Amino acid sequence: MNKDSRVVMFGEVGGRYFSTTQDSDIANFVEKCAQAGIQRIVCSYYHHPTPDFPSYVVHRGRLLRIEGFEYGARSPLARLVRRAHESDLQVVAFVNVATGGQWIRADYVASGEVWPYVRLIGAGEEQEKYWTRTRDGKTWLDIGPRHRLGATGYLGLSYPEIRQREQQLLMQFIEFGVDGIQVEFMVSGPPAYATPRPIDCCDDDGIWAYGYDEPAIQAYKQAHGVDPRQMANSDETWVRFRAAYATQYLRELRQQVNKVRPGLEVSLLCFSGTFRSSAAGLAVGVDWETWLNEGLVDVIYSRVPGDRPPLPWRERFTPARIQAMHDELLAFRTAVGSRAVVCPVIEMPIFPLIAPGQVTHEEAVRTVEDTGRALVAAGADRMGFWWFDTIETLDVWPAIRNLRRVMRTGQ
Repeated sequence: MNKDSRVVMFGEVGGRYFSTTQDSDIANFVEKCAQAGIQRIVCSYYHHPTPDFPSYVVHRGRLLRIEGFEYGARSPLARLVRRAHESDLQVVAFVNVATGGQWIRADYVASGEVWPYVRLIGAGEEQEKYWTRTRDGKTWLDIGPRHRLGATGYLGLSYPEIRQREQQLLMQFIEFGVDGIQVEFMVSGPPAYATPRPIDCCDDDGIWAYGYDEPAIQAYKQAHGVDPRQMANSDETWVRFRAAYATQYLRELRQQVNKVRPGLEVSLLCFSGTFRSSAAGLAVGVDWETWLNEGLVDVIYSRVPGDRPPLPWRERFTPARIQAMHDELLAFRTAVGSRAVVCPVIEMPIFPLIAPGQVTHEEAVRTVEDTGRALVAAGADRMGFWWFDTIETLDVWPAIRNLRRVMRTGQ
């Protein structure tokens, strides 16, 4: 197996409908990656390898199960691993940690009657008790998708059974022969150079608004003699207390991985704003300093530019912003030191959502290469690229091939 994984492709096979992926789609995806010098595929596997992890939609306040996926050895992930290994490519599978659901363009299509999302851990409506809650006891379903606090559904990591279910899903990926597993924390502050805006799932101070779950409340009362609902959401002790559950989750996951596949890579993916500082990470429950110090993660993937919602192409990759991406990554690379591999992931707009004529093939190739070179100069150990469909449609492959050469030769 090729261990020289300097260039990485992120995203689903040929789009975001992985449950219907055909073998021909997988073969085309792998072939395109191999031809461009991609050595690792990090697959956002939102659908499930076994019936234990079903998908749902919310309709009129009720969770409705969606069937029709292939499981086990015939699942898209298992088939992708086999085909990639035939071409000497690695595969890493990831999920959103503690995420009850990943919205699919919720701002555009969600309504009070039908709220689509693609992954839910657990079985049906019994899951309601595990939704993480705000100070006033509301869940994302209570708040609704039109409000930024209802943008993404999270499950409470203070529940041991939720941590176990999340870990179980990742451990099942290992059975398919993946070369690594990855966890993604979706809540994130913006990068320093982004236009200031309220952060999804956070209060006006940029602190995660959730985590007021019964196990956490009772544990905090016992430890500190105070009900956290009577304190400021930004109280440092309470912020760190909630973040400690994610740390516990990663400790447990690392222990399980070491028993089954010692040395298997465990990686972390966040939007780049999470890595502005350790305080920025803690604010959204990502205590990456502690995780690095304890050796809980081997690789950190940072999504750049990291604006939420994403900007149009030409606003996203201006020369000034590319320089700012370099500066921010350089500071983070210095902070990490030798504790982990650092891989920025250049996120291109999802092609179907960008206006025709927004960017030409020549502009796309030039800006991706310019961005990549700036990130390499900042000390990137690897380089990642997100959204296969955009890369394919705009033919950004020449930039990827050039950046692979830069990663290998420095020129």
